[in-house]
Amino acid sequence: MILKMSNSEYLSKHLRIFPMSEPNPDYQYLAHSIYIGKTAIYKTPFFLDLNSAVNPHLVAVGMSGSGKTFFLKSLMIKENIINGSNVLIIDWSGEYTKAAKFVSGRVYRFGEKSGLDIIHLLCKKPEGINGLANLIGKLINADASEFKLIRFLLEPYKNKFNDNFSIRELINKIKKSEGGQLYYKLSMLDESGLFDGETRVSLYDFFKGFNDIDLSALNESVKLVLADTIFKSVMELMPALGMSNNVKNILVVDEAWKLINPMQNIGKLFRESRKYGFAIFIATQLIGDINNDIISNSAHIAIFKLRNQADYDIIRGVRLFSEYDISRMNGLHVGSCFMSVLTKNSRSKSFLISHIDGLQVEFFEIKGESMNYPINLQKFSEYLEGIGIARIEINKIMEHITESDKTMELEKIISMLLDFGLSRADILVSLRLFKIPDIEIVKAYNKLKKVHFNVL
Repeated sequence: MILKMSNSEYLSKHLRIFPMSEPNPDYQYLAHSIYIGKTAIYKTPFFLDLNSAVNPHLVAVGMSGSGKTFFLKSLMIKENIINGSNVLIIDWSGEYTKAAKFVSGRVYRFGEKSGLDIIHLLCKKPEGINGLANLIGKLINADASEFKLIRFLLEPYKNKFNDNFSIRELINKIKKSEGGQLYYKLSMLDESGLFDGETRVSLYDFFKGFNDIDLSALNESVKLVLADTIFKSVMELMPALGMSNNVKNILVVDEAWKLINPMQNIGKLFRESRKYGFAIFIATQLIGDINNDIISNSAHIAIFKLRNQADYDIIRGVRLFSEYDISRMNGLHVGSCFMSVLTKNSRSKSFLISHIDGLQVEFFEIKGESMNYPINLQKFSEYLEGIGIARIEINKIMEHITESDKTMELEKIISMLLDFGLSRADILVSLRLFKIPDIEIVKAYNKLKKVHFNVL
């Protein structure tokens, strides 16, 4: 007897079935999701929804220039525009100021006349004089006897120092009381300008729109005190903002390990912030610099190109990525990353995103003979892709730009475009589109001739 069998049935019995080489993204929550980029293998669009994971917190780790900051800027801007989330950035190095200006947000600074009024912001009642004494004591690294004297001399300002306190009055009092070293410390603090700011805002104002606190102009010890104080003040403010099941506010802590490591019970902090509708974003260059509790309490982990082998060992220890994923991390290029997401059903999925498709608010400068020409990085990248240059080659150009501190000689740009197969005519048209004058392009070509052909 002859049995008839369809081709599909025959194939199903004889072909081996292998598991998918990358998981399927979850499209259940597309309404409030943010598009990040395409996965490396199947080119599937990957969307991130902070509310669909077990918690909304996120850690981004990667060496300088790896694309980490670009990813965070894009995510924050889109969250603010699409979902209406309020954003507050404790900005260690001033990297996010352009992102704030891009969405007509506010940039705040300390240490200048137009800067923040530090007393009004951080030392209001009920903490009162104790808050001011603690802040000054931390800023000057006061010992116990110095702190006691500061506290005593501030007592007359109790309940009214917001309107009447002057750091110079305190210095004069210290001088009269023969404060010695304390007088010198306070004089240096006065010269920093920290108490000169005239801009008055409350902590509540930081959760209205997009706000960046730029600490970049301050020295490291002062940054640490202010960042730590602001961070803890925000944590104390959370209950007053009310409970929420969805993300309403995003707190971004750049180089977070510097102020979070000393804090106790990180797990409780992350759980408490979640119930008040807060997502905490952590950015750092070395994964070993942040507390392991932060990693285990963040449902979203983005790993960009890393600098040290020790970082890969830490990643291996937290068991978020497979050995196969970790072996591929060495090949990450600028703008690519591994993303791990812990879903509400406690399943961890990891994706290799081949290229972060975000909003580029960064510029680099093409250096001509007469002047420099600012070029939007995103527009430049999109243009190169539009004229047929492969993404892998564009990534090489972006890496060159990053490594050169975002300033490149015009002849270097021309040389790279020639290497990628563009004709002189195409290069001329391209550079004209970015408003570089013909005379600058001609001079750059002449320099190239001298270098490559020894033309005198």
